[in-house]
Amino acid sequence: MTGFVNKLALATSVALGMTAIGSAPAFAGSFTGSVSGPNLYYEFNGTNTSVGGTNVNSVTLTGDSTAPGNNIELGGTILHSSTADFWNASTLSGMIGGQSITLSSMTETDWFGAELNKSFGANNFANQWFNAALDAYNFNSIAANAAMFGHNLTRSSLFNTFLMGGGFARASDPNISYINQENNQVKIGLAGHFTLNTDINNFLVAQKLGHFAPFVPQNVQLSEIVKVTYGGDTGYFSSLFATGSGLFDLADGRSHNGNYEITLAAIPGNDVSVPEPSTMLALMAVGGLFATAKRKSAKNA
Repeated sequence: MTGFVNKLALATSVALGMTAIGSAPAFAGSFTGSVSGPNLYYEFNGTNTSVGGTNVNSVTLTGDSTAPGNNIELGGTILHSSTADFWNASTLSGMIGGQSITLSSMTETDWFGAELNKSFGANNFANQWFNAALDAYNFNSIAANAAMFGHNLTRSSLFNTFLMGGGFARASDPNISYINQENNQVKIGLAGHFTLNTDINNFLVAQKLGHFAPFVPQNVQLSEIVKVTYGGDTGYFSSLFATGSGLFDLADGRSHNGNYEITLAAIPGNDVSVPEPSTMLALMAVGGLFATAKRKSAKNA
């Protein structure tokens, strides 16, 4: 079985922070790709990042999980996600290990399907991702804590508050910091916030969750979402585990201080099967990386 797992799955490491798909050490590489659509390019200098360009046409990314460097924010604008294009994807495209790869920002259709069904309980990625995040952070415990303070916190109420606060749009402009191939693995770095609770401007805070925000667990880690097309498959990926990047954005002193890594099975030539769905599902309780994917041939099914 090659490509992506065709269902929602949590697939990462237990206490050691190692990804479920292999454990090869990271190494610094270089990836050059073309960029289309609105974007922000962040240069790095020692321990900080700053905007080095807007709407660039190409970019070279270097670094790895131990030392991420510059990054490209797909769909990003100077005014950030409040004005990001939520209808047309920005993309980064290039070659890795002899295979083409395209990384994209998320659109409304990616989240809510062609019918743009924004209701809680709909069969779409928005509901899958949101419920997976709630499960990872023990929603039942969160709801019980809220009830002690007189709040009836339900999944649907939290989903609707997040939706109306622009939370899905805020999670749609990923910052790509590196794309490396290590033998049988392709590793993608997403620059983000090491924890979300300490930044009132992040997408899992007061203006996105309203009066429910105080009940969110401390030290929440959650990346933005990146859409990846690679080896004939397209999938949506997000991580629940960050490591310190050693960097921060000069504009706010916090952005880009966390590195979230996504690991894919490299194909072909170094073609190694990803774990079967039963193996992936056995890892769901430990949190980390979750993804949903579908064959390109089934996109219109």
